[in-house]
Amino acid sequence: VIDKNNICVIGGAGHVGAPLGLVLSSKGYNVTLIDKNKKNIQSINCGQMPFLEEGSSKLLKKMIYKKKIFATEKLNEVKKSKYIIVCIGTPINNQLNP
Repeated sequence: VIDKNNICVIGGAGHVGAPLGLVLSSKGYNVTLIDKNKKNIQSINCGQMPFLEEGSSKLLKKMIYKKKIFATEKLNEVKKSKYIIVCIGTPINNQLNP
């Protein structure tokens, strides 16, 4: 069953998708982050951002506790969402510049 409040973010465990999903979850949406990076998925589901994003760890833990956000590598989760957002990664250098 598709829920109008479900949003799926593909590429969701990266530098663009994770913060976007976190903000959407804080606004009341149920967010599924789909990514192939198992390490980032595990970090997010444990309440830790896999990279530095100021102020995000506390909010992530709160949204996980409220069951408003979770990360997975299972692409079939997209079927449960009304809205799908695809985030394309931007390559960065050692100084974290695009």
